[in-house]
Order: sequence, then structure tokens, then C-alpha cells
Amino acid sequence: MKYLILVMCCLTVNFSEAAEDFHWDGGELQFDFSSIAYQQREPKITQEEYLLLNDVVGLVKQQRQDDAIAELNLQLVRSPSAALWFSLAQLQQQQDQMAAALASFRHAIALLPHFTRAHESLGLLLTQQGDYDGARPHLRQAASQGAPAQIYAMLGYGYLQTQQPQAAKAAYSHALMLAGDNSQWQRGLLHAAMAAGDSALANSLTEQLLAASPEDAQLHRLRASLAQQQQLWAQAIASLEVAQQLQPDDAVQWQLTQLYFDQGYYTLAQPHLQQLLESGIDGRQQRLLEVADYLIGQQQPQQAEALLISLLSNASLSASQRSHGLTSQAQLLTDNNSQRSQRKQVGLLNKALRLDPLNGPALIALAKRYETNELVQAETLYRRAAALSSVRLEALQRHAQLLLAQQAYHRAEQLLRQAVKQAPNDLQLRDNLALVTRMVQSQG
Repeated sequence: MKYLILVMCCLTVNFSEAAEDFHWDGGELQFDFSSIAYQQREPKITQEEYLLLNDVVGLVKQQRQDDAIAELNLQLVRSPSAALWFSLAQLQQQQDQMAAALASFRHAIALLPHFTRAHESLGLLLTQQGDYDGARPHLRQAASQGAPAQIYAMLGYGYLQTQQPQAAKAAYSHALMLAGDNSQWQRGLLHAAMAAGDSALANSLTEQLLAASPEDAQLHRLRASLAQQQQLWAQAIASLEVAQQLQPDDAVQWQLTQLYFDQGYYTLAQPHLQQLLESGIDGRQQRLLEVADYLIGQQQPQQAEALLISLLSNASLSASQRSHGLTSQAQLLTDNNSQRSQRKQVGLLNKALRLDPLNGPALIALAKRYETNELVQAETLYRRAAALSSVRLEALQRHAQLLLAQQAYHRAEQLLRQAVKQAPNDLQLRDNLALVTRMVQSQG
């Protein structure tokens, strides 16, 4: 039987002109009715309701929850009662009848609008179901009537889930002020502080939590995330290394690998990258291709080539991803002017285009290779590339440059005008267009 998180409300019994308490501790289910707590915001029960609750307790003890629910429903048909609606809601929650429990809590509140624990319980249940906006008015009502610190924590959680970090900070801070140290709420406040950009508070909370739990890998990951936000790369790397040592995880290893690359620690990144490749690349194919391109840009051809060979040997790559990889391999041969390398580069680019005819970088790279002795083919490829938005500007400029080399100024001017439409704020491009226009005019 599911553990019942929320206990029964405190109710004041009003009969025979004397207050009487009703208490039953059923372990998973508790009926705890008192005239002390929340006495200004609680319903009073009649003698008939008191006796009914005794019967309900008996049925629950016999594991006859359905009969107990039926008895409460029957009495509620005869005489609506906020106390009995609340009691019914508790039983319905225990039986996983959440829609019915929500309705019962609302009936209780309709009969007694300031019923504190009904607002509290309804707000908590809605929060558990992810209806944070629906829960908020009830949690606020309960908080305004002196509900416990947990209510503020629930408000903070709801604000955090709906991207309201400042409100989440205030709610979690209030909860901690009322209840002292609570690591779960401190973490909630930490997440709120990070989302709000409050680095000072986030740093303070992180250090407090780590002092109490130095072997918590998740805290070290949060510390790394905070360090990255502040561009403290060495601290971020150190925190991720500790997190990975405490609790090996592919996501942490991937994040650490990217940081190593970004900071130029290629040798440190390589073993992590190799382990990731060996453990499987599903879901990371595109990002790994981008890492290979990054390595090429950072003049690390050997590491880029090794990564590309591993990727291209993997059957999980899509046709467009494989085309991307072949284009990157061809890029590694750009500076090698030997005929063999040139033939290999052309072969790789043609294969890439067969896999993905819309591979813009491959079209441009192959056009550049054909500029020397196959001008018609180069122009054809540039025209194809110019039809793709991702590389249109580069294709137009390179095509125009090729035409200028042939002194085809009028055609080059037309292409540059198209390029300026693509990048109207590029002053250098505008100056180039103006120069070519003067050249065209000088030819008459």
C-alpha cells in the first residue's frame, strides 16, 4: 500500500457542548483530529460524523478501504461536510484515485474556503502531478494562514519548474528560514540561484553542501556548471574530474572531453574521447563530427583523422552524417597539393555528394578544386551551392571571384549584388560591389 504523505486534518468536534479529540494512527493512514493546530481554520464535526469516522477507522483496519470510501460518500450525499470531504480525499489518495481526490479536496474548500490543510493538501497533490500553476493559489493560501515550511518549499519547486527563479529563491529562502538546514531545499535554492544568475549565493550554497557531502558527484557537477557560467574553466574541469572519479558517467565524460578540447588540452581529451567511441556514439554522431571539424580548425590533423576514421566505420551514421564526415576528411587534404592527394580529395567529395546532394560545404570544396582546370564544372557547382541557404553567401562570393579572374565583370557584378542582399551590413562586401561596378562602367 502506498505511503500516504499527507496526514488527516485537525478537526474540532462540537457536540454535547464539549470539545473532544479524535485520533487514530494507522501507520500508512492517520486520522489526527485536534482542537489545537489550525483551530481557526478547521471545520467542526458533529457527533454523527465523529461516530462515522470511528466506523471508517474500523473498515480501514480490516483493509476494507473501498467500503470506507462508500460509507463516506453515502454520508456526504445526506449531509455535505468539509471534514468528511477532506477525509474522503485522503482515502482516495491512498487508493491512487487521484482525480477523485482532487475533486474531494475542492468540495471541502468550497464548503470552507479558509480550510488550511485542504488548500495545503490540494496544492501538494497538484504539484506532484506537475500542475504548478494550479497548485500555486492553494499553496499561497495555506502559507498565508501559517502552514509549515514544506509549503514554501513546494512553492519554490513550482516556481523553479515554471522558469521563475527569483520567486523560487524567495520561497526556498523562506522555507529554510522556518525549518533550518534542509539539504533538499538548499539544492532547490542552489538551482534557483544559478537560474537567476546569482553567482554569489550559488557559490556559497555549493560550498556549504559540498562541506556536508564531499563525495556527492552531483554536487561536483553542479559546481562545474556554476564555474562554466563564470568562465572559470580550470575549476570546471577539476570539478568534473572529481565527479567522474566518484561516479563514472558517459555524460560527465563527454562534458569533460568537450572542455578539454575547448581549452586546447588535446592530449588529455584523447583517452576520454576514445572511451566514448568504444562505449557507443548513439545520439552523439553530429556533435562528434563537429568535434572533428573543430580539431581541423585547431590544426590537429592527426586527432581529427583518427576521430573521423572511427566515426565513418560506425554503421549508425545517417547518409548526411557520413557525407559530412567524408567532407571533413577531404578538408584534411586541402593543403596537400600532390596529384594523389588531389585525386583522393575529389573522390571523397564526389562520394559525399552522392550520399547527400545538398551538402553545401562539399559543393563549395569540390568547386574550388575544379577552379584550376574545369571552370564550367566549378561554376555549375557554385550555382548548386548558391541554392542552399546555409552556404549561399559563400557560394556567391566565390563564384564572383572566379568570374573576376576571367574578367567577366558584368556577371561578377550580378552575383555580388545578390550577395549584398544576403549580407546588407557587410561593408567590405559593399566596397567590393562598388569597385566591380566601376569596372563594368569603365568598359562601357
